[in-house]
Amino acid sequence: MRIKNSKLKTKIRWLIKALVLVAALWLVFILMPRVLRQIAIAQIAELTNTKIETESVKFNFDGSVSIEKLVVRPLPAAGSNRADREQKYDDAILKAGTVYARFRLGSLLLLQPRLKEIDVNDFVFDAQYDLDTDRWNIAAIEIKAPKGNFGKMPIVRLERGTLQYSKVSGEQTKVIVAVPLDARFGPAEETQNGYSFSIATAGRAGLIKSTLTGFWKPGRVTIAGGISSADIPAIERAWSIDVMAAELNYDRNNTYSLKLKVKDLSYTQGVVGDILAFDSQSFLKTWGPFTALRKFFNRYQPAGLCWVDLESSGNLGRLNESTLVGKIHCKDVSILDRKFPYPIEHIAGWIDFTEKSVSLNSLRGRHNDVKLILSGWFKDFGPNKQYQIRITSNNMALDNDLYRALSTKQKKLWSAFSPRGLAAIDYRTEKQPQTDRKKTLTVELLGAEAVYQRFPYPLKNLTGTLLFDYNGVTLSDMVSKYDGREITLNGKVTNTGTDRPIYDISIKAEDVPLDSTLAASLSAEQRYFYDKLDMTGLADAQVKIFTPAENTAPAGFTAEVSLKKTSLRVPVVSGVEPSKLEAKPLKINQSSVIVTDISAGVVFTPDLIHI
Repeated sequence: MRIKNSKLKTKIRWLIKALVLVAALWLVFILMPRVLRQIAIAQIAELTNTKIETESVKFNFDGSVSIEKLVVRPLPAAGSNRADREQKYDDAILKAGTVYARFRLGSLLLLQPRLKEIDVNDFVFDAQYDLDTDRWNIAAIEIKAPKGNFGKMPIVRLERGTLQYSKVSGEQTKVIVAVPLDARFGPAEETQNGYSFSIATAGRAGLIKSTLTGFWKPGRVTIAGGISSADIPAIERAWSIDVMAAELNYDRNNTYSLKLKVKDLSYTQGVVGDILAFDSQSFLKTWGPFTALRKFFNRYQPAGLCWVDLESSGNLGRLNESTLVGKIHCKDVSILDRKFPYPIEHIAGWIDFTEKSVSLNSLRGRHNDVKLILSGWFKDFGPNKQYQIRITSNNMALDNDLYRALSTKQKKLWSAFSPRGLAAIDYRTEKQPQTDRKKTLTVELLGAEAVYQRFPYPLKNLTGTLLFDYNGVTLSDMVSKYDGREITLNGKVTNTGTDRPIYDISIKAEDVPLDSTLAASLSAEQRYFYDKLDMTGLADAQVKIFTPAENTAPAGFTAEVSLKKTSLRVPVVSGVEPSKLEAKPLKINQSSVIVTDISAGVVFTPDLIHI
């Protein structure tokens, strides 16, 4: 009887437990929708250290939760007024149309719900930087593993989304770059505490998706693949990376080392400059290489195709103290200097860099048919910066493209001589600490042409050297040999940075024909007298082009001309023969004498001819 009573008691105990369990399960399924709604939101907030807002949350009896209109915002900074900030602009990190969250079955039975999967659809993830407050909206995000027995990170799927970077200034938001995105995050199979991910651009019909894959575990992140902005119509082909491999290692003290290889990075003008434009950013604004890079992109607007290979190390909390070493292999790059808008395209070659220096290793580029070589170095990007840059070409075209790139004052000097043709150039600029920048340009003429506007006699097949410096231009042995004549120019033009350049140029001419070309170079008064003489033959000349020192008159000239084997027609009055001319016997008619085989001296000025 005791045995029967004992068995009965055991059955009763099991029955009571079963009833309790049924009651508990009944309570779970009655109360779970409300509980799971709160838990789902709380766990997402806990995993990311953010504030979560939703329009509606629906519990399904298969253990899942459907969330409509999810918005993830940064937690308010300590001491800040969140309501005031919301009225200024939208600082949401993530906006999603729909989110599905599924819980681990075991965690539900043990009344410790833990997320197993999260699906996010139709979303925009916005990394936003506020220039006015020097704050990122994503700065406080922390990815935390769940606590408890079910501490595995959930699988996260992101579909039909956009990853973008934007900046805020004066309460106005501007999207700088946007990338279509599909992604998956989940526990890595090869290690217990690792997390793998895959990020793909959301491709359109006929376009190939680009994908980044990676792995994270505490202390290490690796990324490989390629990605681009090709599928955003507003910035189509703005930038792309075909192949990238990166490895970041770090420790609890935020000490890090980074290795990055990028193959076939292509971008259009302006895109990178805008990306670098968060110029108030505290952790980079005092870092010389970043400041120099931002200034370079803003001024030279580079675009094209290159490879990058770099290594960096330091502390993640003090990035401006990082060390850096690497190479950039320019495959097909173009630049356009805002201060000298002469495009240089198809640049190829290597650039070596560290956090303190940059070396240009004879980069080769082109402007149409003009071939250019760029070389030099930069050191110390701070107040003691120094550099030497050299640009050379052996076939620079003196054409309208070059003229349009000149400043207004440079164009004025150019127009005084109107050069045309080809030249070899050597441009150098340098700066040493505590000194002003120096610039020089040496031009070796290669059969060029020029004509001085005050005495427009054409100079053809010109050779010789012009040296441009901070104060003017020096002409050295510029020689024009053409059709038996020879003209040599030497001298200087100074004060070219003012409205009144100072000319001091000497011209030596030999065997210049007295023909219509010379006549066309004379002023109207000179031309009238010259035509009356009807001169033929050859002449030598010594010409001075000068700016009068005693007044504000423009540059003028004097020309001492020696006539050789010259014939001319001299007007006569009342049959009187001309005097002071050595000539053969004269034949006189009613209005003039014909004079041949003359040797004489003539002085030309802008207004007169003196014989």
